[in-house]
Amino acid sequence: MQQEANSKYIRMTTEPIPKLICTLAVPTIISMLVTALYNIADTFFVGRLGTEATAGVGLVFPIMAVVTITNMLYQNIGRVVGATLLAVARQGLMFIPVVLILPHMFKKPIWGVYLAQPTADLFAFALALVLAVRMYRELREKEKTELS
Repeated sequence: MQQEANSKYIRMTTEPIPKLICTLAVPTIISMLVTALYNIADTFFVGRLGTEATAGVGLVFPIMAVVTITNMLYQNIGRVVGATLLAVARQGLMFIPVVLILPHMFKKPIWGVYLAQPTADLFAFALALVLAVRMYRELREKEKTELS
């Protein structure tokens, strides 16, 4: 683990900055473009349902940034379990149960299907907040021990 951290440090301090920026930024840019295209398509189809459905998707979209940022934090520090949990939480752990349960709670079951993704996003956001707070506390403790 320490050797890997040292090799990353050497890479970050010796590699030319333009090359380093490209190798670090390009995967993130591609991921963000795919996410944006997904949200455009999602908004297009949900927009056919009316303004309330579009508002639901629009309200949930910004909070997904917290999920993405927390996931990237866990990936970058090598916390595989937390990163994987967040990656599968939205579409797997949260979405599947929600899409199976929510349609039974509406007179028109299709509304449950349409609201399943924003609801799963809110649950993924809650999980990301828990993991982010946990990481923050861990880092604060580590900082205190290093200062003393």
